[in-house]
Amino acid sequence: MPVAWDINMLRFAACYALSLTTALLFVMLLIRLQPPRYSDLPDSLIVPQTCSLPCFMGIQPGQSTALEAVTLLALHEWVTDVTDQTSYAALNEPASSGLNGEITWSWSGSQPDWIDPSSEGWLWVSRNEVQSMNVTTRLRLGDIRLLFGLPDLEVVLFTERTTTPKPARVNYRAGYLQGDLIFSTLRNCPLNDLWKSPVLLRVVHGLAASQRINSAAIIYREC
Repeated sequence: MPVAWDINMLRFAACYALSLTTALLFVMLLIRLQPPRYSDLPDSLIVPQTCSLPCFMGIQPGQSTALEAVTLLALHEWVTDVTDQTSYAALNEPASSGLNGEITWSWSGSQPDWIDPSSEGWLWVSRNEVQSMNVTTRLRLGDIRLLFGLPDLEVVLFTERTTTPKPARVNYRAGYLQGDLIFSTLRNCPLNDLWKSPVLLRVVHGLAASQRINSAAIIYREC
């Protein structure tokens, strides 16, 4: 026997369905807004323990020397197998210019969870001075935006194809602390989701040729 639905029952059913939908959307929003599981990121990255920013693992790009960097890395609990590839002959510089080249290291297993231990860390030395530190992370670009908000500076670089006007790849760099802390990602075009891109951490002494732009709109339009 068919059920007769009066106006009150219909209103109740509609309100009930709307309440369920709203609750579900709210839960989904909360899940999406949850910060990543790398709860040690701000403390281990932003708050220096032995030097003023820019600083990471006790090393200050723009101030620390190659010898200081090697010494600090060798003593650091996160680090093992430090390899010093600097020399006075690198880059065809005269010996008086100081050491130039790369210093690399492996991770010991005591490093924070957000660091990807499968890739070596490395820093670049020019004229005996550390210029940048580079660490491959397990973080996504969306994690960085949720943790730190909008960047102070942004750079977008496209690699053009030879057979089509569309670029082959895009290199995006988000600079925080006025460019001393950079998260970068290199992705192939076409790009489906910029915010899921894995990021490389670079600690430098200022980001050259930086600018504030509407990066996401430009990337999705051009890539």
